[in-house]
Amino acid sequence: MTFPLRAARQALVTNGMSETYTVSGTCAGTATITAPASTGGAVFETVSGRIAFVKTTALSYSNCTPAAPSFIETDYYDTNYVRLGTSSSTQIRVLASPVALPAIVMVGDAGTVGTMDTYDSAHARTGTVVVTYSIEAETASTAIFDVAYRTYNLTNALTLTQHDRFRVAQTGALKLLSVDLQYAAGFTGHWVVQSGGSAGASALTFPVGAARQAMLNSGLSKSFTVSGTCAGTTTVTLAPSIAGASFNGVSGRISSMSTTSVNFSNCTPNTLNSAQTDFYDTNYIRVGSSSATQYRVFDAPANMPATVKVGDSATVGTMSAFSDSTKSVVTGKAIVRFNVEADTATTAIYDVITETYNAANPPMLTLTEHDRYRVAQSGPLEFISIDVQYANGSTTHLFMQ
Repeated sequence: MTFPLRAARQALVTNGMSETYTVSGTCAGTATITAPASTGGAVFETVSGRIAFVKTTALSYSNCTPAAPSFIETDYYDTNYVRLGTSSSTQIRVLASPVALPAIVMVGDAGTVGTMDTYDSAHARTGTVVVTYSIEAETASTAIFDVAYRTYNLTNALTLTQHDRFRVAQTGALKLLSVDLQYAAGFTGHWVVQSGGSAGASALTFPVGAARQAMLNSGLSKSFTVSGTCAGTTTVTLAPSIAGASFNGVSGRISSMSTTSVNFSNCTPNTLNSAQTDFYDTNYIRVGSSSATQYRVFDAPANMPATVKVGDSATVGTMSAFSDSTKSVVTGKAIVRFNVEADTATTAIYDVITETYNAANPPMLTLTEHDRYRVAQSGPLEFISIDVQYANGSTTHLFMQ
């Protein structure tokens, strides 16, 4: 099934939007995003005749100061609705080589939109933003259009990752569902802006703890198509969990071993194989993991929820990372979070996010992985996609679906 992405984006810019979202993560509250219909005749980077799409975001926090910040950002397009850049009171971003979105997309498509050079209000260069997209499965007549913005400073260190997720329909409609902002380079701020009341979203509560336990007990084998920097296929196999394991000096743990086999058609090496064992307590709360190159232990009991609903977001915990089980060499840390996203009237998407940092001072983000599962009212979690974005000098991005 194909979706008219370019026409859908043009319709959104032409018609405008207004919606209120729930904010969770570092701050909690609401966000109202308003954008009137675009106007022509604008000037951007000294060139006239541009199309301007002005977006105003008004925030209301219950636990952060200032309690009611707001900001305005303007996107600029040429007369063919190819995006040229963005400006705000503090930053200007210019696409070095503007690239039109594909006219037609289908689930599994992914690519790079382009790289934006960033400048401050005095037009001094501040870094770059790499813009990529992927198309994910949703319903029989809709798909998810995920636009990722990765901001790098002048030393090429990743400072911010933003995901704008839209629903694209065969009818040519495009609707903003959520915005996920994750800061890096020593700052751990994380905001999730999500519309739990959007069309198709479930109001149900989902037993994610029982679903996770069912998946671990039964195991799974899933093949994905790889897109992004490299193309190919990957197979993830999860063996049924085993009781009676020892981890970090404690016996009676539950172990779950996963193996991943990757075959690339356009990258070297063209095959990659890895194995990892995750360990859980008897309540199926994760305590850590072990592989041939890394040993990671949760610093405190993991905050793994028993039930969730659309819009939920929290930090699961922080794992200290070591080179092996002796824990004599510290290699960094990993911060684990989760978001619960809208899916259908009877299911939700449980997104587990793992941010890996090195042992530098301050720690530098090296990799962000999104493992996304579909959760229903009963049965095991369904593994649906993996998104891996490298950082700290690497722009490699792999999407597996």
